[in-house]
Amino acid sequence: MFPSISNQGVISFDLNMFGTGGMIVALFVGVFVGSIMHLFSRWKLIGEDSAIPDFVAVWFNTLIPITLILLIGWLFTFQLKLNLSEAINQLFHPLIALGSGFWGFVIINFLAFSFLYTFGISSWVLYPVQIAITLPAISQNQSAVAAGKAATFIFTSEAANLFLIGGGGTTLSLCLMLAFLSKSARLRMIGKASLVPSLFNINEPIVFGAPITFNPVLMIPMWINGLLGPLLVWFALSVGLVPTPYQPFQLWYVPTIIQSWIMTRSLSGVLLVLVIFTVSWLVYYPFFKIYDKQVLAQDQE
Repeated sequence: MFPSISNQGVISFDLNMFGTGGMIVALFVGVFVGSIMHLFSRWKLIGEDSAIPDFVAVWFNTLIPITLILLIGWLFTFQLKLNLSEAINQLFHPLIALGSGFWGFVIINFLAFSFLYTFGISSWVLYPVQIAITLPAISQNQSAVAAGKAATFIFTSEAANLFLIGGGGTTLSLCLMLAFLSKSARLRMIGKASLVPSLFNINEPIVFGAPITFNPVLMIPMWINGLLGPLLVWFALSVGLVPTPYQPFQLWYVPTIIQSWIMTRSLSGVLLVLVIFTVSWLVYYPFFKIYDKQVLAQDQE
């Protein structure tokens, strides 16, 4: 971060860079510092077989890389006048702009919450990509509304939560089918055990218990819902049917129907969640019937 120095010699910093605006810079600096420290951990000025006490050896061995890091920071910041935040933002701006658009919203959320999840890969693996887009977006929406303007950035985690009904893949509908419509005692037990977590958008019990992972019969409808959910949310928000969220709300485990009211402050947001739930039910139902029949035959055997 590049500080500003007044005529009186007072050093000040842009506090916005301590928030979401400086996140990418923090990641870059963290990788740089970690790389330097790791490099010098392999090359030590004082070896382990030295007669010098360990705490003194550690002090000298870490002093060199720390000094090097400070010198590089001083050179680029005060001598070359490089604003690392602006440089990195300019570098990644085309990628973030692409990711924050329609295709980024659909594809990234589909990969994170549906496609990769059906192979047992948690959505957290794409969290750094998502958070680099969603946090600045909700921050800009909040600033725009505070200035009397409209919120325009749709790709926020708050908007994504509108289709994560029961968790990734909109699995609450499937959980209800397993719990109350399944003829297989085993699937009924799994559905009822997963019902309470699903209400709070925790669907690991059903994803790995039904299972959905590596199960072609249930993977396909989860992929379909993983695409339809973002598409419906983007359409509803982009045409103005539902207000675009502008206030941060990170309590993703709150039931979605309640989240929709808190985040959109509108009945249309609640109706959108009900529509997505109904669509997910229609998508899952024929695949559920096929899988229930298969499992029932296995149970009888």
